[in-house]
Amino acid sequence: MTVSISNMAQVWMSNTNTYNGIAMSISTMGYGANAASRIFKLRVDGNTKFDIDANGRITALDITANTISVNTIVALSTANSITTNALTVTNRNITKGSMPTGSILQVVQVIKTDAWNTSSTTPVDVTGMSATITPTSATSKIMVKVNLKWTITGHGDMYLLRNGTKIYFGDAYGIQTQSALHAYGSGSYGSDYDLAAGNIEYLDSPATTSAVTYKLQGAVPHSASYQIAVNYCRPNENGAYNSRLASTITLYEIAQ
Repeated sequence: MTVSISNMAQVWMSNTNTYNGIAMSISTMGYGANAASRIFKLRVDGNTKFDIDANGRITALDITANTISVNTIVALSTANSITTNALTVTNRNITKGSMPTGSILQVVQVIKTDAWNTSSTTPVDVTGMSATITPTSATSKIMVKVNLKWTITGHGDMYLLRNGTKIYFGDAYGIQTQSALHAYGSGSYGSDYDLAAGNIEYLDSPATTSAVTYKLQGAVPHSASYQIAVNYCRPNENGAYNSRLASTITLYEIAQ
């Protein structure tokens, strides 16, 4: 045990021992008026590992494993908070790749507010109903949600495509059309004014980290005399009983 008096006018009690070639010293002292005084200091091979000043504040804490092997840090101050003039945290960002399964990594949404129609018997793009997402991981799944306001005279179909390839459709059966949505309108005055909400929810597995584009196409495959209308009622009259609506396509990347 050694006792020394420094220019801080404080008395240190220091005990130094060597274990397996490692010099360890523990110094303790009582409270003092000098702000630089210490209550407790632990040094290993000349390096301070743990230091508490006269005010009870931890002024040095060396954790070489970058972890604290306790479950909780409690009551470091009377306000139960950690106070510091400079806090540096390395690797503080949570990367998308480290998120747990089921986490939403990103969201892309396109809103269509203008009107669109077609009388094409072969599928054509629904203008403004296309969204592109670039997956963070090839294992991610993409939740595709479509909310479409549309009406039709006769029969019409909507198709969901990923990078130009049709996805989300029913099984083949005879001459029936395989589509994502189907609507029928008699063409009479009342039916033309009935706007339907076409909803799609499809969890896709594109298996890529390249940009992926999802879009809608529409067609009236049975007759060019029919017509699909999006975001407005047929006939397209500027009347008090007609409405203009909005449709959306939303993409969610889901971590796996």
